[in-house]
Amino acid sequence: MKKITIFSFFVFIVFTNKSSCQIISIDDVEIIPSQPLPHENITIQVTGTLTHGGPQFDDSVFTIDNNNLQLDIFFTEGVGPAIPVPWSHDEEIGTLSPGSYDLLLQAYWRSSIEGNYILHDTYSTDLNVIPEPAAFLLLSCGYIWIFRNPRKRRNI
Repeated sequence: MKKITIFSFFVFIVFTNKSSCQIISIDDVEIIPSQPLPHENITIQVTGTLTHGGPQFDDSVFTIDNNNLQLDIFFTEGVGPAIPVPWSHDEEIGTLSPGSYDLLLQAYWRSSIEGNYILHDTYSTDLNVIPEPAAFLLLSCGYIWIFRNPRKRRNI
């Protein structure tokens, strides 16, 4: 009986002590489509692991500042054992102008509804929006017109 009580107490402590396991990690980021054109809607797919019971997704905030993109993802602790739980989030950001962008993702976590969010993980990558091929075609047609050899006119 004493062994069962000690074992039960140990299990209770392990599953309720989340102070050492409150970790969010961003494992992978995928940009869809991988090489977007200016007219294509871009989606950022983020996957990771949250080591605590029953994570609740709260919100996400996406901001654009020149060529710097930032996605902040917010979680609140749930109820349950402190075991690794996979999570994923898709953020549709719309279209972007052609160019190179720096993308910063940040995962925040808080232990209660009243608590403040704490930054737990960051992930950086880059995103290239390539110019549309038709734009190159139109541009090259303009160069052909400028650099053409005009026909010589004959006077009769």
